[in-house]
Formats: sequence, structure tokens, C-alpha cells
Amino acid sequence: MTTLQLIAPVTGTLLPVSQVPDPVFAEEMLGTGFAINPIEGVLYAPFDGVVKQLASTGHSITLVSSTGAEVLMHIGVDTVTLNGQGFKPQVALDQSVQAGDPLIHFDLAYLKKSVPSTLVIFVLLNSDEFKWHYDRVAPFNVSTPMPTGVYVGATLDHFPPTAQASAPSANPSTHVEVVAMVKHRNGLHARPAALVQKTAKLFASNIQLHYQSARANAKSTLDILMMSIPEHAHIMVSAEGTDAALAAAAMIDIIEHVDESKQAPDVIHDSSETLPAHTCSPLQDTACQGVVASRGVALGTIMHLRTEWPQFNETFVSVEHELQRLDDALASVKNELMASSHSSALKDIQAAHLSLLEDEVWQNLIRQAIRNQHTAGIAVRQETQTLMDQLERSALALFRERASDLKDLASQILNALAPAHNNPMDDTDWPDDVIVLADDIWPSTLSGHSKNKIRGMVTAKGGTTSHVSILARALSIPFIVALGESILKLKNGQIVIVDAEQGHLIVNPSDAEQAQAKQRMHELTLLKQNALRHAHQPAVTLDGHTIEVAANIAHTQDASEAMNNGADGIGLVRTELMFTDRQTMPNVQEQQAHYQAIVDTMVDKPVIIRTLDIGADKELSYVSMPKEENPSLGLRGVRLGLARTEMLDAQLEALLHVKPTRSCRIMLPMISDVSEVKQVRERLVHIATQLGLTDLPELGVMIEVPSAALLADQLSEHVDFFSVGTNDLTQYVLAMDRCQPELASRLDGLHPAVLRMIQIATQGAAKHNKWVGVCGALAEEPLAIPLLIGLGITELSVGAANVPHIKTQVRRLDLAACQTLVKTCLTLHSAQDVRQNVHAFLASLEGG
Repeated sequence: MTTLQLIAPVTGTLLPVSQVPDPVFAEEMLGTGFAINPIEGVLYAPFDGVVKQLASTGHSITLVSSTGAEVLMHIGVDTVTLNGQGFKPQVALDQSVQAGDPLIHFDLAYLKKSVPSTLVIFVLLNSDEFKWHYDRVAPFNVSTPMPTGVYVGATLDHFPPTAQASAPSANPSTHVEVVAMVKHRNGLHARPAALVQKTAKLFASNIQLHYQSARANAKSTLDILMMSIPEHAHIMVSAEGTDAALAAAAMIDIIEHVDESKQAPDVIHDSSETLPAHTCSPLQDTACQGVVASRGVALGTIMHLRTEWPQFNETFVSVEHELQRLDDALASVKNELMASSHSSALKDIQAAHLSLLEDEVWQNLIRQAIRNQHTAGIAVRQETQTLMDQLERSALALFRERASDLKDLASQILNALAPAHNNPMDDTDWPDDVIVLADDIWPSTLSGHSKNKIRGMVTAKGGTTSHVSILARALSIPFIVALGESILKLKNGQIVIVDAEQGHLIVNPSDAEQAQAKQRMHELTLLKQNALRHAHQPAVTLDGHTIEVAANIAHTQDASEAMNNGADGIGLVRTELMFTDRQTMPNVQEQQAHYQAIVDTMVDKPVIIRTLDIGADKELSYVSMPKEENPSLGLRGVRLGLARTEMLDAQLEALLHVKPTRSCRIMLPMISDVSEVKQVRERLVHIATQLGLTDLPELGVMIEVPSAALLADQLSEHVDFFSVGTNDLTQYVLAMDRCQPELASRLDGLHPAVLRMIQIATQGAAKHNKWVGVCGALAEEPLAIPLLIGLGITELSVGAANVPHIKTQVRRLDLAACQTLVKTCLTLHSAQDVRQNVHAFLASLEGG
């Protein structure tokens, strides 16, 4: 045994780690240790060692001694959210230091004003080999501050693993450490964290994720969530066990490319998680303005939905009894989740909730509270609230939203613990025309029987990308969010109209307004039925111009849905989805089989297959990518294909094998100029020549980069068609990040600048008689369709479920009138002006 003495690394009072107001440290999830309440702002090295980890934000550091002890020193609680402000590291990564060397200067006065606690925490990360030994019987009764450099009264005793006399194992335990970059757009939030947990549980090895000052059990979703790991973070994966190498490789695969490209049906905005609420007074105003999360119109009576904890009386019987109650409740909630019938697009939400429900950290905290003589209900409420408080302090909105998911699940557990109590979601006494009103709404609101009585929903807070918004769109429930706190003053039983076409909540509507709402609801039902009846007929304008309405898909089953809904073809196949969830690139044969199945399903209708579009928010574990400050403008789309030609060539070869050639069209993403098109075409011709093929598929490009639109007249000489990707084009033209919440309301594809860019593209295409389609979200926007047609767009590619509705809209329009509308809108000053103008145009059609 070897011993390492520690000197006091900071002047202050020694405290037990249990006094740290953070359960990750207090409950020694990371390892054993102690804390010091500092009175000076300098952290010194407590022993000779090497800097193994130094947080980029300067708030934590890990030293490794010559004996191998790994000690994490973490300054304060929640100091990562300060983004480095108040910290000045004095050392660098891998630097050797001696006991007493300054490591980090920190502004103690600033920290006291900015974070919940300034305690400096010391954690032994490898407590399997080292143990703390304290000289005092009660080591933490230090009432006066210890000066820096004084022996702290603690040593680290090293106990090397004892050699075993048994025969060597056929599968010896190994320790593997690898580094991964988080490639998911919003970091490791609930859904990717659930995938990490699910994958980790497939292996026997102990798997840990290390990020900055924290270490997480990879088999615990909450442990991962509590680290708030953002996009592009470099984290270390450590695995120890008989299958450590395989486990580490699987972790890299999941962490570096978590697929979230399956979009929710009929997404309304590319907005952030939470939108700023509008201000209105429903007691004075007859209508409040919010944000549409799910389109439609509903008339009904207000029913307040309370999201406080379910309350009921419990009596502690025994630990065993309470643990059994908990297990029964968990099983009941799991069965409910498994039985819920969501569409395939929503299975990731269900998986995330199941993963949270089965989370080891959460369950262990609850079980420990029960062992401390708490009832199951109290334990669930108490430990869930603690974890929620941590998540809600995160700097990232997605992690804060998961606190709501956690409370949702906890409330379901509490309801299962006492099914006879007054469950706020008990809809027995609900009328059949409920408009649910709440501060915010949980996904479980739309499960079970309650959704059958819900006609619409309104919330004071919320956003269009929340889990409940996704569910509302899937269930076609009109939903308006961000109406403001004042709507909570409305009373149960008040009649309201949810106009989720305009984003209006109409309070105490007149008889005439109610009649109008009922008429509109009836019209929408008839429109949907009529659209389905005529879905397989072409979309022809009133003056005889045919607009092709195609579908955006990813899988063969999506192609089947497109066919059933009358799609005229496939306007976009997102091929990158078949490259994810695997450790190697699919070979030519696999790709060909996938593409051929889609073409066969569409039965001679055209299928546009986009070449691999990764980079930015979409990455592959087996493709090394440079670290980029702005990946949205970096090596992505066709740029990556031309940099990694083996990938592009394999895909082109697979596409050349697809038959019939006339049905298969190739589309290149992220094209900037003609040179890129020429390079790809040369490779396509070269591969075809090697294969002895002379019949080549059509080649088109996406117009999503402004330079491509400006050079459309040049590009049209070298391609067969254009397809406008309005999502990226809008953010590039307006120079607004579509993930930035403060800009969400201004990021509008109907901005005159975006419309002018599309006009330039269509005019350039017309010079060489090439057609232009739109495969971005704007193709599904009702107000955009007359403008796109007026601009010369002849193909609209939308979600498969929306094909019938879009065809119906096209049949109401007159091309000449749309062209006149465009001329006016291109002269306007804002997207709002454009929207008002188009509203008036469509209203005139109704009047005619």
C-alpha cells in the first residue's frame, strides 16, 4: 500500500461532501471526497501531479498523482453555466505541477452572486483503487479556516488490485478509453440520452461518460442528462469489462450520430423549444394571440389542467411494503406507455419516456428514500423534485424541458400508487368538448381516454417543438401555445374558440362567432374528406396548369404511405437515414436494394434521391470530420462527398444500378456553383463507363445556398432540375440561425428577400427550360403555395400525409392571379406584410 498526503488546496473551512447542495456530489455519485468553504479565490495543487482534465470554462480541474490517484476539484455548484466568467486557469492540460502551485484563480465575490454554492469540492474518481484515510475520528469538525498549504488531515491510500490465482479467463476484463464528439444538434438531451442508455445496457462492462468535471453512468439516462452535454462537446467514454472494446465502439457509434431527422408531422415553425409568450387580457379582450403548434379550429368549454403533484394520504407500513408498491406502480406506468398507440414518427418520444421510467439513478434515489422510512409517494415526489431542480438550472432549453417530462412520469407513478384519489387527468366528469387550458401540458395529457374528449388545447407557455406539440399534430388536435399567463384567469366552463389557423383564442364568443367556428370546423372536415377522395387526381390550377405534388420520405414504408395518399412521385429521399445507426458505411449492394425498393413501390413515378447530406447537425460515427466553428457553413452536403469521394462514388454506383433509369433522379445537396456539379457529373459518367452503362439518370441540385440561386442561369446549363430547400435558404438569406430562439419569430420564409431569391432561381432555370420544385417546409405552408406557384414552381414536395390537402389547395388557384400576387408581394417590406397580403388574396377567393 502506498500513501499520498494532501495539503489544503484552498483557504477555507473543511466540510463533509454531504453538505454540497448537489446530489451528484453529496451522494457521491462521482466518487468519495470532501468540500471546503473558501474564503480566498485561489485553488492550489493539493499534491504533485499532472493536469488530466481542465474544463474549458475554467471551473474544474482533475489532477493525477504519480501513484495514479485521480482527484477532481470542482469550484462551486452550477458554475459551468457561467461560461468561464470569473475563472482564470493558471495551468494547461497535461502540465506537471507541484503541491502548492496555483491552478485556478476565481472571483469569489462574483461567484457568490451568481451560483447556488461556492463550495470547492474534491472527489476521488477512482475509488476502486484508492481510499480516503482521515487522521481525525471526526475529520470534518473544523471550525476555523485552514490556511492554504497546511496538511489537510487526509491521505489517499492506494490498494492495487490483488492478483488472482485462478486460471486466466477466456474473456479477460479490459479497460478501454476513447474520445467522442457529440454530433447531435442539441447535445445529449432526452432522446439521444435514452439511446445511449439503451445501448449501454446491452453490454456487461461498466461504462462511464466523462465530460468536464462530471462523470455519468452510461446506463442511466438521468445521469447523462444531469451533465447537460452540449453539441460538439468532446467527452471521454471509459468501459471496463470482458466486452469493453465492443461497448466503447458502440458508445462512439451512438454518441457521434444520433438520428433525429425524422420530423414531426406538419411542423409549424423551426422555432426553439420555448417561445416568448404574448401579452393579452382575456378578461378585457375578446381574443388573445398565441403561436400555432397544431392547426385546426375547435369550439368548447375550458377545463383547467393542474400540473401540481397529485396529493393523497399514505401510511408507512414497512420498507418491503413500500418498495413493492413502487414496483407495482412502475410496472403499471410502463404497461400504459407500451400500450399507447402513437405513429411511427412519435416512437422516439415513447422510447425516451420509457428510458426515463427505467432510469437507474432515479429509481435508486427513490428506493433509498424509501429505505430511509419514507412512503413510496413521498419518495417519488421528493427525489423527482431534486432532479427536476437540477435539470431546470441547465443553460440549455432542451434539458430544462426534460424536467417537465420527469414530472409527468412521476405524476403517473403517483396516480398508479393511489388510483382511487382525485387524479387531475380523470376525465369521468369531463364534457365531450373540452378545451384544455394549462400553464404547460404534459404528453400524458394526450394518452388514455382523455384525448377522446379534448377538442383543443391552449397554454400560457410552451413551444411548437415540445413533445406535446408533436403529439397534438399527430392526433390533429388544434393547439395554441405561448398565449401568456393571463389566460390562466379564465374559469372552468367558459366557452372559447381555439382558432389554430390564425393563432387566436376567442373568449366568450358571440352566437355568431360560435356559428362561424362550427361552420369552419365542418368545412375543415369536409375538406379533409374531399381531399382524400380526390388525392389520386392531378393538382391542376383553375387555368389548366398542372403542379406536381410529391412526398418527402426516408424509408420504403414512407413510400407506401405516399402512394396511398396520391403522391405524384417522391420529391426527396433522405438517404442519410440509412447510413445512421450502424458502425460502417452501407455497401453498394445494400444501398441499391434500399433505393430499388422505393422506386418499385412508386411504380414508375419519379423518385428524386438526394445524395448523402451529412455535416452540420447530421454526422456519422465512421466518418471523421474536422472540428468547425460554424458547421452549417462548413464541410457538408456535396462538399463532403467531393472530399470523401469513396462515399460519393459508392452511392453513385448504387444509384446507377436502380431500374428503370427514367424513374430514378439524383439530387445534389449544398451546391454552391457550377464547378461542384461538373465534378460530380464527371464521376457519374466515369463510373457508368466502368459499368458499361450509357443510360444515365437525371441530375439535379438543391437551391439552398444563395450563390446557387444567384448562379441559377449557369447551373441550369448543367443540370436537369432544381429543388429549393427553403429551410436552409431562409436562414442563409436572412443570416439568422434557425435554432436561435430570439430570432424564431423573424425567421420567415415569406420574407420578400427569400421570395426574391427563389424568383432569381426560377428565372435562371427558365433560360434553359429546366423545372424548379420546392422540398422545404415552405411547400406545406398554406400562405406560401400561391406565391410559390406564382414564382414559377411546378413541383411541391411535402410530408406524405399532407399530399391530399396540398393538392386541394392548388386546385383553388389561378396561375395568372398568383403571378399578379407575387408582383405585389416582392415590393413589400416584411414577411408580415406579405402574409397579410396573401391572407387578403385567399379571402377574396373564398368570397368569389
